Amino acid sequence: MIFSYQKGKPRRYIIVKKQVEIRPKAGGKLLFEDLPGHRFSCNVTNVELPLDQVWNMYNTRADCENRIKELKDDFGLENFCLQDFWATEASFRFIMVAYNLMSLFRHFALNHNNKATLKTLKVYCFALGAWTVNHANKTVLKISLPTKKRAWMDGIFAQTRSLSPPFNYSNA
Repeated sequence: MIFSYQKGKPRRYIIVKKQVEIRPKAGGKLLFEDLPGHRFSCNVTNVELPLDQVWNMYNTRADCENRIKELKDDFGLENFCLQDFWATEASFRFIMVAYNLMSLFRHFALNHNNKATLKTLKVYCFALGAWTVNHANKTVLKISLPTKKRAWMDGIFAQTRSLSPPFNYSNA
């Protein structure tokens, strides 16, 4: 651990060595020829936590760039700017709500670990023609869906049937 000072602000450099044989997908760079099976990464911080907590904190933040890219690519976050600041703010907040709802849907309906992009989910799940009909005194949702996608959609419906709401709605 090395301390550095920049304009009176102390900084810590936390260098992490990862063994490629144990963690083949670990990030970092190969730096030293005499340690060929190791990757190194460095965190510069002013946080005064123990080393392992600092590494865990920064390691969990590493995925935020993927979320930003998803918001830009799948929800058009960078492609709108309205004349009124408050209209732009409202649009941004609506996109964030939509993103969070789609992320929760992906997490719970697609077995917690599906890597489908949110753009794919929008096309597969929501950009479908549908109508309702009455059949045997029940309202039935008819979805215009190609035969190839039906098994996938049936799996999503089966998965969502087994879910319970996070809290009781009957008291509301």
